[in-house]
Amino acid sequence: MKVQKIVTEQYGTNSYIIDNKYVVDPGIGIGKHIKNKVDVILTHAHFDHLLGLNELNYDKIYLHPGDFEMIKNAEINLSKIIGAPIEIRENLYDIQDAFETIHTPGHTEGSVLIFMNNHIFSGDTVFYNSVGRTDLPSGDQYKLENSIEKIKKIFKTKDKNIIIHPGHMEETNIERILEENPYLF
Repeated sequence: MKVQKIVTEQYGTNSYIIDNKYVVDPGIGIGKHIKNKVDVILTHAHFDHLLGLNELNYDKIYLHPGDFEMIKNAEINLSKIIGAPIEIRENLYDIQDAFETIHTPGHTEGSVLIFMNNHIFSGDTVFYNSVGRTDLPSGDQYKLENSIEKIKKIFKTKDKNIIIHPGHMEETNIERILEENPYLF
C-alpha cells in the first residue's frame, strides 16, 4: 500500500492519497496532487478535512454516520464561518461497512481511527504528542477520554511499528505514541 502525505494549504491539514484510489481528509489544494477519480475517506467532518472535496473527482465519501449531519450542515462543520460553505448530501457511505475502524467519539461524534494494513489514519482524535480538542460542534471531553482509554488498550495489542497518520502534525508509530503522548501513558 502506497501512502502519500500532502500537508494542505492554509490549515495545515494532513491529507493522504492511498494507491491513487483513495483520498483521506481532503484539505485545500489536494486537487493539485491527484486528477483521477477517487473515493474519499473521512476521519471526521470538520471543514479543514473537507475543503478539498470540490477539487476532486470522487465517487463515494466514507464517513461515520455520527458525522452525517455535520457534513450536511455548513454551520456545524464550521465551513460557513470561514466563508466557504460545504454541505454534502449525496454519495455518503458508512465507513464501518467498508473499512476496519474504531469509533472514537470526542473530537466529533463520528470521529474514527481507520486501520489499513500497517497504517492507522487517526484524524484529529490522537496526534503523536496530544489529542484532539473538544470545544467545537459535537465535541465531548468525557467521550474523548473514553475513546483515548479504548485506543490505549488497542494500541498495546498491535504491532509497535504500525504507522499513525494524524490529521495534523507529524506522523509517528504505535511505539513512539505510547512513549511520547502523555494522554496514552
